[in-house]
Amino acid sequence: MIENDIKVSVHCLVYNHENYLRKCLDGFVMQKTNFKFEVLIHNDASTDNSAEIIREYELKYPDVIKPIYQIENQFSKKVNIFKTFQLPRAKGEYIAFCEGDDYWCDEYKLQKQFDFMESHPECSICSHRTLVFDGQTEEKIGLMPKKKIRVKNEYTLEDYFKYGHFIHTSSYFIRKKILAEYHETNPKFKQICPVGDIPMVLWCGAYGNIGYINELMSCYRINSGGWSTNALKDQRVKKDGAIAMLSVYGEFDSMTEYKYHKAILKAQKSAAIRRNISFKELNSLDKIHQKLFQVKKYIVNFIKRRLYFLVKFWHKIHT
Repeated sequence: MIENDIKVSVHCLVYNHENYLRKCLDGFVMQKTNFKFEVLIHNDASTDNSAEIIREYELKYPDVIKPIYQIENQFSKKVNIFKTFQLPRAKGEYIAFCEGDDYWCDEYKLQKQFDFMESHPECSICSHRTLVFDGQTEEKIGLMPKKKIRVKNEYTLEDYFKYGHFIHTSSYFIRKKILAEYHETNPKFKQICPVGDIPMVLWCGAYGNIGYINELMSCYRINSGGWSTNALKDQRVKKDGAIAMLSVYGEFDSMTEYKYHKAILKAQKSAAIRRNISFKELNSLDKIHQKLFQVKKYIVNFIKRRLYFLVKFWHKIHT
């Protein structure tokens, strides 16, 4: 080791992940770095054998695996687990993320991301490519980011709004001071967001660029059980989530004094069209953004209708 102090703290949430947990923990302890890192595990009163598996790794790697074993489930009490239990004990300058049913597949992941962030002070977060697969069938579903997204070393928030949420939580590597301010400030767009990863990226993107390493270094399981599995199959949940995100983007737009206004409006329109959201369902937006959205959608539809009649007329006079 070149340094004796801890440079990276890994944030890992565990709840009833016994079927996947060993793969996750092996991904942590296999990491090869020239600095010290710690793995902060929060076991949220799992009812399966997750706690026993964690204790096994804790005994074998006491300098790395640092768990909290809850007796009562904190998530059900709406406790902010990261702010309350994880952030106060994190010693690293950076925070990496991986939940108990996902895992890392590159033994140099932490080292590569640490080196990238050290050499790119303009970046607030670093990410990489992630494999998405079915947790039950082990079938490969796809990659994040998708192949259609142009590969760059750094992305801006304009890119993020253009492409949508294209990086997975298991790839996040964030400067701790930025995360600490995010949770201390607790912005409104974070409070109203139905998911936790998107507002975190928005906050980081407002501070600096989104760094990217075009290498596959983590794996994300879907259909591993729980609410998210059912949500993926429920079109109503998807639509409600999209409506909520329109409001989240509006709040973020206001907080950043409309610096990304044009990109946000475009993202709102795309999300609404993709989920077939009607005007009546836009009441989650503030009045200004709702009106702007409605006007823009009306103009787009007007142009489409005009183009349709022009093409039809052109065909008529040439046949």
